[in-house]
Amino acid sequence: MSQTTRQTQASANLTMASCASVAPVAVFFSMFSPQTPCCIFQKQNRVTIAQGRIFHLHLLDELPTHAGTLPIHSISMIPYCQIKERGFKAIDGSEPIIALIPETLREMSTAEFLDQIVETPELALVGNLHYNLSDAEYEDVVAQVIEKEIKQGEGSNFLLSRKTSGTLSPAGVPAALTILARFMRNEFGSYMNFCFFDGTTYFVGASPERHLSVFKGEAYLNPISGTLPKAQADFHAALTAFLQDPKEIHELFQVVDEELKMMAKICKRGGEVEGPFLKEMRTLLHTEYLLKGETEMRPLDAFRATMFAPTMIGSPLENACRVICKYERDSRRYYSSAMLILGEDEERAPFLDSAITIRTLEIGADGHFTIQSGGSIVRDSIPKNERIEATTKALGAIKAMRETTATPPILEKTITPLQRRTLMARNDNLSQFWLRKQAHSFEDARLVGKSALIIDNEDDFVYMFAHILEHLGLTVRIEKIAAISLKPEELAEEIIILGPGPGNPENEADERIFRLNRLAENLHVSDKKFMGICFGHQVISRSLGLRLERLDTPLQGVQKEILLFDEKEIVGFYNTFVAVADNPLPSGVCASVSELGEVYALAAPNFRSFQFHPESVLTRNGLEILRGALLELLA
Repeated sequence: MSQTTRQTQASANLTMASCASVAPVAVFFSMFSPQTPCCIFQKQNRVTIAQGRIFHLHLLDELPTHAGTLPIHSISMIPYCQIKERGFKAIDGSEPIIALIPETLREMSTAEFLDQIVETPELALVGNLHYNLSDAEYEDVVAQVIEKEIKQGEGSNFLLSRKTSGTLSPAGVPAALTILARFMRNEFGSYMNFCFFDGTTYFVGASPERHLSVFKGEAYLNPISGTLPKAQADFHAALTAFLQDPKEIHELFQVVDEELKMMAKICKRGGEVEGPFLKEMRTLLHTEYLLKGETEMRPLDAFRATMFAPTMIGSPLENACRVICKYERDSRRYYSSAMLILGEDEERAPFLDSAITIRTLEIGADGHFTIQSGGSIVRDSIPKNERIEATTKALGAIKAMRETTATPPILEKTITPLQRRTLMARNDNLSQFWLRKQAHSFEDARLVGKSALIIDNEDDFVYMFAHILEHLGLTVRIEKIAAISLKPEELAEEIIILGPGPGNPENEADERIFRLNRLAENLHVSDKKFMGICFGHQVISRSLGLRLERLDTPLQGVQKEILLFDEKEIVGFYNTFVAVADNPLPSGVCASVSELGEVYALAAPNFRSFQFHPESVLTRNGLEILRGALLELLA
């Protein structure tokens, strides 16, 4: 398989090679009934079948980490509202964790499994499909999010969804197994196809995307973005345009940044980014990267720290959860969260695997089903197009469950060497720190042992920032602004870093922003060294008397070449507001300013600040920019 489309080794590693064959296949299928809780899941060419008891739990820590002699300890449907364990907001429908504790397991090939399935050819929709939001209502929500959230600095992207519902006939076991079999045959690009049955409800999915895997101390994430329908009059031309489309490229880089935030949090020893790759599905192509790193965290703790995929919620994650609560009418139930598998490998080491619950139908015993879908709303989204995308995703899954003829993959036969090179050229201007395996070779003896306090302004970019600083040799502490003193002399660290975050720096009705502005003012009259990133840079600029201006077109996930104090740099921006240099600066303060007067950076004997994100994968030389600034301040 080519590098362009290769499957990750982690996917192969996480098959259940040691599953016990406790019952012949024929016996298993004779036991499969509307009263038997079970889960069937397929990864690559292997199918695992688990039967057992169902438990309804409230906390992740209630899941068993040791359960008898079987290699899988639990398979669970995790509700979206579980994100409240991280302190984030969610519309809570009181959905429990539905945990299946296996009592029997069997593994077989996909072909062997499909040979046992007698499909229901007459599977059909009864009546019309229904939506919880009309087309006009959904488009209005998208427009509001762009105008009232993204353009006001509340985040770079948000995923708003809507529900599609209908009724299938026949219902029950025949329908669930038929849909699963068709997903297995048709959805060859899925990360996991599955049917989870709790005795009442069937969850049948063809998830294209891994959430998190942990295997033998390595964690894996797969950020996916971009969608190219394969039904094109000229597929070659369409693929070339897709690979060169700046919007598609930047959206993928945004989700890479978002998942690097999670990776930096759970993989202190470092990791690397591989790709990009093309991921071929039955009717679509996506682009993806593989993120992998070494983790010392307990797998379940790593899962909690990464709930849930930013591609399914938005960025920054905490504020995106608030936005979803504000604009979505209903609980997401089990949409956009994960099906979670916990167990131990043949060496008794714990493992975790999880698939994002998208392209997943929730089907009742009477055949009534719902499927939820949405799209990532960004600064230049068109509401009608976003509505079409959300509808197409739902209808695509419904069509796939009724499709009796398998569609073969086409990419490997059609992609050209030039298109492969075009895809790989996306990495040319990305941060080499993140693309290669990180080691302690980045340490600078002049910075080893220095200490930094990073103010967490509700954006997990702070974990990427901390990761770089720790690799340079600093000792780092991360705290919310509410948890620290506003008197610099009471802060023990040698440098204070005002981190990025959502919001308008002038909105002092927000306690977080009020306190950050006071801290910036106090830092200026102290001997403490400090730094500001993005939102923190805007706060520092404001404290110096510079005017802030809202950009007509927010720079959310945008890479630009700028002149940074006489040096050309390629950097990544995530900002809606910008400081404007139309007032004189205090003595001793220098500014790096665009032709339009926008302040890219500030420098003074006791501080540095940057409007762009040095820690982002979009900033090519971010490590060296930070090393230079820290040496000037601390060495």
